[in-house]
Amino acid sequence: MSMPGKCVIPLEKIDERLSLVAGNIQFLYQDHYSLMQAGSNWHAVAMAIFALEELVKYFILKREKDSAIQAKMTSIQVDERLFGRGRNSHKYKLEIARKERLIPLDAWTINTARFDRAYFDSAFFDTEDVVISAALRTRNTFVDWIDGKWEHGTAVETLRLKFR
Repeated sequence: MSMPGKCVIPLEKIDERLSLVAGNIQFLYQDHYSLMQAGSNWHAVAMAIFALEELVKYFILKREKDSAIQAKMTSIQVDERLFGRGRNSHKYKLEIARKERLIPLDAWTINTARFDRAYFDSAFFDTEDVVISAALRTRNTFVDWIDGKWEHGTAVETLRLKFR
């Protein structure tokens, strides 16, 4: 019987899902790249964040599978937010990504300025760096009406959006 807020997954079903998640990460990365090539930077940011969330899913499933095998268990239990259910599922996954350092810490900030913060103080320029978040993903995906004006996306430095 599963606990509320938990998903129980039999070990024999994990490898199949890991393969699907890995494929999804690849597709999201390819979508990111295609959108960058087409000049759709905001949508590319959204795809990169989706790919990061899928990377978290892969990371957790693999880690829990390995632990279960070592403990001679037949299933794993993971938080339902890993699959987009429950409150703040996107924030949950991004917090795991940051804590586990699944991407370099400096990659969490998308610099809007065309200079290196190590050499210039951005306080003297009309720029604002943007931190990767679920809200950023949503803002870059959808057109919205906020405070009497249309908004879509955020100012970004295109070169900072490319995967390294």
